[in-house]
Amino acid sequence: MPIKENDGSVTFNVGTNLTTLSKTSMTIRCPTVGLPVPLKTWFKDGKRIPVLRWYKNGEELDLHDAKYKIDENGSLYVQDLTVSDRGLYTCFANSPVGNDTATSVVDVKGTFYSTVFIVATHLTIIL
Repeated sequence: MPIKENDGSVTFNVGTNLTTLSKTSMTIRCPTVGLPVPLKTWFKDGKRIPVLRWYKNGEELDLHDAKYKIDENGSLYVQDLTVSDRGLYTCFANSPVGNDTATSVVDVKGTFYSTVFIVATHLTIIL
């Protein structure tokens, strides 16, 4: 599926490469088929992405400010991208029948602001 952009967020399937601006959020889908359903694990630059889940009274809490989230379909959500989020994002799907991986290259361009200075080349002071 092609890249879909909406309200500062981008959604695409793993295997597609992305170049985007900082402050964008992204969702990378990892579509799989199989029985039993494959377990999906996400890696960034070869290191497993830690995803914490917090529970209160047996109910999972919604962590609005968590950097990484993985939904029930195994899609990876990363909010407020910065240049440090550049890298290789890999989905590893594993089941008793076998495993497979797919990788996306994500490049995040910082937002730059330029300042314009107006310099007076001639100044007249009247007293």
